[in-house]
Amino acid sequence: MGSSGDDVISIIHLITGLQTGGAERMLARLVAGMDRDRFENTVVSMTELGAIGEELAGTGTPTISLGMRRGIANPLGLLHLIRLLRERRPTIVQT
Repeated sequence: MGSSGDDVISIIHLITGLQTGGAERMLARLVAGMDRDRFENTVVSMTELGAIGEELAGTGTPTISLGMRRGIANPLGLLHLIRLLRERRPTIVQT
């Protein structure tokens, strides 16, 4: 976790995709405004990273793409998400 050990709140932000849009921009603002000493953020895009994902990654925020395609069920993407949640054991999953 972060520098404060157990006091750090780990958050996984799960979003459909990170192309330029209102919800995506608000997520980027939310993450940018959070105290990095108190919160450890990871952004997970179900689809591609897009422009906002690249922006987030450029700030040092872990940003992960599950590589799913819109409108097509992908059991492998779901398994990747489950594995990620088990490994990181976040305090909060924000969707």
